[in-house]
Amino acid sequence: MDKEGTTVERENPSLKSSRPGSYLGYSLQSTRMCLHLCEAPRGAFVALEVLDDVDVEYADGRKMVEQSKSGIATNPIANFSKDLWKTFSNWIDAIEAGAIDLGKTRFRLYVLQQKEGAFAHNLHYAHTRPQVEHVVREIRQSYEDELPGGCKPYIEKFLNYDPEKLANLVMAFELETGNDQLVEGIKDYLSLAVPEDLLEDTCHAAIGWVKNTSDDLIAAGQLAVLARSQFSDWMSTYNSRFSFNHLLKYTLPPPTAEEIEEGRPHALTLIRQLELIEMEKDSADAMSDYLQSKTNKVRWGARGLVYEPEFDDFKKRLLNKWQLFGKEIRLLHSSAADVDKGQLLHLRCMVDSAKLNDVDSPEFFVRGTYHDFSNRKDIGWHPQFNDLLDD
Repeated sequence: MDKEGTTVERENPSLKSSRPGSYLGYSLQSTRMCLHLCEAPRGAFVALEVLDDVDVEYADGRKMVEQSKSGIATNPIANFSKDLWKTFSNWIDAIEAGAIDLGKTRFRLYVLQQKEGAFAHNLHYAHTRPQVEHVVREIRQSYEDELPGGCKPYIEKFLNYDPEKLANLVMAFELETGNDQLVEGIKDYLSLAVPEDLLEDTCHAAIGWVKNTSDDLIAAGQLAVLARSQFSDWMSTYNSRFSFNHLLKYTLPPPTAEEIEEGRPHALTLIRQLELIEMEKDSADAMSDYLQSKTNKVRWGARGLVYEPEFDDFKKRLLNKWQLFGKEIRLLHSSAADVDKGQLLHLRCMVDSAKLNDVDSPEFFVRGTYHDFSNRKDIGWHPQFNDLLDD
């Protein structure tokens, strides 16, 4: 995980049990991986089934390895649970193999369901060597008294491990259990940039991207390692596309013929501007775009899809385009009649496109905004529109 884009060959992992608990574990790992990508600082990497179920490598070389358990079928932190002691055994093996630097790594056991286990709980709170020694003595005594069989090789590896290394391992151990609000946690991070009513779709898309990307890497014989920057870039691109999709999703339909007639008294200048260039036949379409753009501007703003400064920037760019189009027409068609120049300018603006909040805006919104300008006399189609409107 030293460099983004590094390809590492690996053997395809063997299939795990298809029992419901194991299936939830697969979903759990992808969701945990997504949450870690949200939480990770810049320069970090998050991996699936490399050092553990999920692990995080930070830019300064520190790591966090996490074993994730659903806890739906068994209690993985019961005192003599095979899962509990096999987790510690695997960590010890990784340390001794040199895959994990004990001095730079945190070890986390995450259990989705709320479970209880005295040994795991006590290990979590053992933050000093004397505390570790006390907890280990209690575990050893209880084990020797009960001699449970299922966890024997794993718990004995733990109890017989080098005391200094064992103390460091336990002091770096943390237990998290009963936190089943993983999706809500992801939403909390995404909510900084995503409106509330879009969070559900965005969250599921993010988890799906993490799972699909990881699956593709594993299928290609590579380690499932995702850079935080890669996730961030994907989210940025997704949000741009998603924003436009939701502009359309939350777009109100064009006004009815009755609504257009009701709106005419408020758009007399718009209609007069079209009459000046002999295009009054287009007034109904112009009124439709004008009214639809105004109602949707309010709707998008209320839903947090676009904010007022972004609307202001959009309008400023359209005004600049109108000026440039007008200059171009005057230079290229200097001998044309004023009505013809006005029709050309109107046509250029009606086929124009522009971005709103960095995404392509609906066509009606561009046309409607130009018509709003014309209704306010900020722009006109006829070269002499100011003088003619004053008559």
